[in-house]
Amino acid sequence: MKVRWHLPEPPVLETAVADVEQLQFLLRLVRRVRIRKRTYRWKHSELVVEEDQLYLSVYVEEENSEKA
Repeated sequence: MKVRWHLPEPPVLETAVADVEQLQFLLRLVRRVRIRKRTYRWKHSELVVEEDQLYLSVYVEEENSEKA
């Protein structure tokens, strides 16, 4: 399934994941993800259905945003 990673800064990153259920489990377990050498905190995910497309949107925020 296609996964769109919504980072605080553009652009949206797209990846393909074979097991979305496992990805969601891991995100809930660790709550952090490293993308492009930066660490982000997982906020939430949503299933998106648009016309003939189905994908998972994963929203992340800066790791230190809660400390500000």
